[in-house]
Amino acid sequence: MHDIKKAKKTALQYIQQVMDNVEANALSPQEMLTDIKMMNFKIRPLSGDIFSMSKKHSELLESLWRIAKIEEVVVEVLQTLEEDEKETFFTYLHMLETKFQKQVHESLASASASEQKKVSMTTLEIFREVSRKKPN
Repeated sequence: MHDIKKAKKTALQYIQQVMDNVEANALSPQEMLTDIKMMNFKIRPLSGDIFSMSKKHSELLESLWRIAKIEEVVVEVLQTLEEDEKETFFTYLHMLETKFQKQVHESLASASASEQKKVSMTTLEIFREVSRKKPN
């Protein structure tokens, strides 16, 4: 029998994974919130009322969900890809970041003046709890 080795993924395969799992995936806000909770993210308002942001609340959830899903891929990429392949992958991520930033800015620009004021007066702390492994 031949020893079957697991083929290494390329940058393009990781890019396709991000495209399939993040860009094209349309989950409901409730499903995203469930995923975010399972990933141990915590959202705490420091000032303002997060729920007064109306439709912006679901956009915040979507952005956080996307970041978390991308992070899962990045962790794997850092452990497996060669440097030149990493450069290709991170160039794609930079383009994706620019695209998402543009969407957020367009969304804020389309909001009414009162919604913009509520969003600008809201400060959130978003962090991820990481469990520490106990030494053996």
